[in-house]
Amino acid sequence: MHVLVCAGPPLSGKSTVAKAFAIKKHWTYMEVDSILSLLIPSSNRCLEHRKLGYRATHRLVGVLLEFGRNVIVDCTYSRIFYRQDLVSVVNRAKGSLYLAEFYVDRENALSRFESRRGHPAIDLTEDRVSDLVAAYPYSNTGLSIDLSVINVEEAIDNISHFISASNPLDGRLWISSGIPD
Repeated sequence: MHVLVCAGPPLSGKSTVAKAFAIKKHWTYMEVDSILSLLIPSSNRCLEHRKLGYRATHRLVGVLLEFGRNVIVDCTYSRIFYRQDLVSVVNRAKGSLYLAEFYVDRENALSRFESRRGHPAIDLTEDRVSDLVAAYPYSNTGLSIDLSVINVEEAIDNISHFISASNPLDGRLWISSGIPD
């Protein structure tokens, strides 16, 4: 069974592509921010709460893999801990992990932020978006996607081809490029 991680800074198009891919390919879609909102509705998105959201999502991913489901996970995945925890869960379940890293420039991210409605990542401000886009720790170990260059359907096709034609992610390289906790 496969796990696809859609990772990247806020407003890079991860959720748009991940949801569309999950529907088209009949994969289970998991968004860490939504899981966190279910667990702690009044969360202030502090690091402790974020870790809980990631860990709970990853445990669900492990269960879904055991039941023969392919899973797509959507969140920034900037920190080493988040990456390490998911790699460990997928390895224990003997799944295959694939990575799609989403790129966005500051201008496009801020433009998307202005029109964003109803997303569970409630802690974002213009300044925070700008900072997160500038500092995102890309690993360059998976498929790169930039929705200012291709559309959602092309991204889905690229991901499908990538999963069918590529080896699973070497988790060590992805983990080592993350932000220390």
